[in-house]
Amino acid sequence: MKRPPNPLFPLQDLNPSQRDAVTTVDGPLLILAGAGSGKTRVITYRIAYLLQERNIPPYAIMAVTFTNKAAGEMRERVISLAGREGRMVWISTFHSACVRILRQHADRMGISRHFTIADDSDSLRIIKGILKEMNVDERVLPARRVSYLISRAKNALVEPEGMADLGEVRRDHLMEKVVLAYGHYEERLRASQALDFDDLLFFTFRLFEGHPDIRDNLEDILQFIMVDEYQDTNHAQYQIIRHLSARRRNICVVGDDDQSIYRWRGADITNILSFESDFPEAKVVSLMENYRSTGHILKAASCLISRNLGRKDKELRAVRPDGLKVSAFAAVDERDEADFISATILDLMRREGFAAGDFAVFYRINAQSRAIEDSMRRNNIPHAIVGGVRFYDRMEIRDTLAYLRLILNPADWTSFERVINAPARGIGKVTLEKIRSCAAKDAPPEKAVLEALKSVKITKKAASALSAFLETMGGLRDKVQVQALDELVVSVMDDTGYLPALQSEDTEAARNRIENLQEFLTVVHDFLEISTGVEESGSDTLSAFLDQVSLVSDIDSWEDKGSAVTLMTLHMAKGLEFPVVFLAGMEEDLLPHYRSQGEPAELEEERRLCYVGMTRSRERLFLTLARRRRIFGQYDHTHPSRFFSELPDENVELHSESAFPILGLTGRGGPSRIPSEGTIAISEFHYEPEPVEGEETLLPGTEVSHPMFGVGQVMGVEGEGGDARITVYFPKGGKKKLIAKYANLRVI
Repeated sequence: MKRPPNPLFPLQDLNPSQRDAVTTVDGPLLILAGAGSGKTRVITYRIAYLLQERNIPPYAIMAVTFTNKAAGEMRERVISLAGREGRMVWISTFHSACVRILRQHADRMGISRHFTIADDSDSLRIIKGILKEMNVDERVLPARRVSYLISRAKNALVEPEGMADLGEVRRDHLMEKVVLAYGHYEERLRASQALDFDDLLFFTFRLFEGHPDIRDNLEDILQFIMVDEYQDTNHAQYQIIRHLSARRRNICVVGDDDQSIYRWRGADITNILSFESDFPEAKVVSLMENYRSTGHILKAASCLISRNLGRKDKELRAVRPDGLKVSAFAAVDERDEADFISATILDLMRREGFAAGDFAVFYRINAQSRAIEDSMRRNNIPHAIVGGVRFYDRMEIRDTLAYLRLILNPADWTSFERVINAPARGIGKVTLEKIRSCAAKDAPPEKAVLEALKSVKITKKAASALSAFLETMGGLRDKVQVQALDELVVSVMDDTGYLPALQSEDTEAARNRIENLQEFLTVVHDFLEISTGVEESGSDTLSAFLDQVSLVSDIDSWEDKGSAVTLMTLHMAKGLEFPVVFLAGMEEDLLPHYRSQGEPAELEEERRLCYVGMTRSRERLFLTLARRRRIFGQYDHTHPSRFFSELPDENVELHSESAFPILGLTGRGGPSRIPSEGTIAISEFHYEPEPVEGEETLLPGTEVSHPMFGVGQVMGVEGEGGDARITVYFPKGGKKKLIAKYANLRVI
């Protein structure tokens, strides 16, 4: 028997396409949801429809998205539509869902159910240590690059031995070291009973592959699966979803191939483009009515993205009026650009009544934010940077979390090494090396300490400190089951001596850290208040709290309080919207980024990134660039982004205060202005090195050093031998074209 209609759940509020997407629940469904077309509304209504009209139990519905923030908002909207039943629907991020599965079945994978989740900082620290042991120069093979390559391999479900078989490894001798480091890295994680973020996906896939009974049991429970932002799934996520939907095939994916902007971290746009091949019986519903942006903004963005070849053919329709045209501003330099942004914000606040929270400034790389921050400070404009130093990345917070992880997982070497001398106990690197040398393979750190204490290698002072440390940790583990989580955290701060050490410092920095620890207690209290079905004490409660904290992203930590201008990179802007948007740095080698030069797939992703930034705006959109820009201490002459030439004249106009015309915006110009004093463009001086005879032609990708511009990377080579023209990108000098025999380049 059907339930009585819910007045809070009126299908007539949806347009025909949205209604079709909501009521199509059997079999595979692809919802192509263009920017601003109400995809979250469709997903939440669809869940409510399943609960109320189809009487599907809430535990049989799973919806996954990419940020905790998005998952939280989705859950609240489902509850508002379907009532208390909505609380029991499994709505989470991919990584949170995998953690939940792995915590239940970790023993089947040979790991502790209390495994530690190693974050990016932990992973980088481990890799740096491995490279040092391998005697690999960080300048030749940076730890961040090794971390990136390992992450890409894991997202592609490739293990170390599989990575060694890849073609690129055979072509690059450095990749042999990456493969070796990958193997050592995995050994370190397993010895510490730890999984990194990518392992959460990889191990879930392995669990399904190796233990089909677990997969089958989940398939029995989960009747309907929905995936948000499907265009951003990587290969591992794709395979996990295929496993869970293999039998029932009640899989609904929602996404927009035009908004796939995470290729650099493994996202595979072909997942959404090939959905109909994977599921031939799939129905496709297109949501093409844009409720967010004005007509001029949407038409300009749509014209830009239509240049991409790797996309489904579609056209968004603006529901709102045309509004004002997109405004393009050409500045003299990055300071002039920043001052224009500040002046425009102040003018719009004064004349049109906008609030500070109505504005957002997007940029391609974090280094661009400095000039904008400086200008806003000078003009007393409240602003907030998203993606700076996170609360959870502060030293005192990371130290406290490391103690909590070590309580739960005594095998965690990374956490042990972080806190063994925090606060200072007189245990330095030498003592740590002695402890490591006393450890048998895969021995946990505390067992290694006991072995070290039996030797004569440890000084009496260090031995006393180590014994006290072990006693403290033992006492804290006894308190896990009897103390509420907030009380346990206070015990950690007090019993370890961490808080007393800060109090004894009596400095401004120490007081700030104490305030952060107090705020951390607020985080604990909030967790206990909002977590349903979670006890106040016990190892499971501590584990659930650590999982939540480990999976918090930068955008999850951002609170839109509406009282400050938002500054963030374009990659972080996904899923957000603002009345007024500034897209800064619309220049060649910045947007599109220099790494996309000569790479069609990369260039299309840069175009999608620009499209995402443009479609975040509801009412006003400003595109800015600078004739010259100083990043990393050096000025470089710039050229307007090629994307300007792909924008329609009828929707974009050059701002009247622009310093010069913009190539691509035909027939429009502005008054020229004199550059500010005290700045020197790189083009205003010349450096001619002594010719080098017999210079060999370099290969793209080679890292080189220049006596003036520093370290750079070869982007392209035209010709051969000494007369070849070599294009090199220098972080401190920008892109340079050099003749090989005069270049004075040294291969690193």
